[in-house]
Amino acid sequence: MSKKETEDMLRPGGIVSVDAIKNAPPVDMEWLNDSCLVVVIVGASGDLAKKKTYPSLLNLYDDNLLPKNSKIWGFARSKMSDEDLRDRLRPFLLKTNHSPEVVERFLMRCFYQGGSSYGDGDAYTELDGKLKAFEEHHTNEKHSNRLFYFAIPPNVFAETAVAIKKAAMQDESKGWTRLIVEKPFGRDLESFEELNETLSKHFTEDHLYRIDHYLGKEMVQNLSVLRFSNIWFDPVWDSKNIQCVLFTFKEPFGTEGRGGYFDKVRGTDSVGCARFRWVDSLQSLILSFLLSLPYSLALFGISYRTICYKS
Repeated sequence: MSKKETEDMLRPGGIVSVDAIKNAPPVDMEWLNDSCLVVVIVGASGDLAKKKTYPSLLNLYDDNLLPKNSKIWGFARSKMSDEDLRDRLRPFLLKTNHSPEVVERFLMRCFYQGGSSYGDGDAYTELDGKLKAFEEHHTNEKHSNRLFYFAIPPNVFAETAVAIKKAAMQDESKGWTRLIVEKPFGRDLESFEELNETLSKHFTEDHLYRIDHYLGKEMVQNLSVLRFSNIWFDPVWDSKNIQCVLFTFKEPFGTEGRGGYFDKVRGTDSVGCARFRWVDSLQSLILSFLLSLPYSLALFGISYRTICYKS
């Protein structure tokens, strides 16, 4: 990797350019270079979508890390047109470091499909028809892939996933289907097990990606670098030398439309917000900070260390 590519990667919000991964095996890059892609944002009218999901996709678009033949469909219960969605997103996208011209080009790739509920099978059937029409215009591509991002409350994960399975899954001979499920995964152990059983009944683990976008924040990522890239920390990183670890969570804004989401989805009154921030995000952050050096950076090595601490 060149010095410039390294600097680009380390700048705030930086993303490695396509040139930085040009040595990857061609088969690993088919999704980018030889395929078309549809991204469906389920919950497109919500807070997470406009503040995080669409700006992140804009970053990928401007860094040439989306296939040249790609479209982004928003799905929600709100009644609006494609242009209405673009008008809602535009103020948030213009707050990023991208030029207005780039923002407008990106918005022309964004479309909208409404439904009466997140499990509206007829709406997903209609959406599937639109996706097929787009894919049929790009039959010269090796694959036509579909990615569904759940920017919705956990109590509607199951009905959404079932509707996608019945009406909008990609034919495996044409490409892959992926579901990105944003935390929290249920409200408690019982609701998680019920949700997990439903997802497992309809999808394999190859289809599913469970994420917490909070752990992708730059400062959180820097904690891992601080912990594991300084070898002088290792001999003193224990209870004999560290008396206290204090985490302070602050936001420079209020709930701003998220109050009902915190209260109704995760509990009652302030308990909902506490459950959301503590159990879902801050506990995972503390675990990553306290984690001993994994014997391997492979998935199992990291998972093993995490399970040891949770136990």
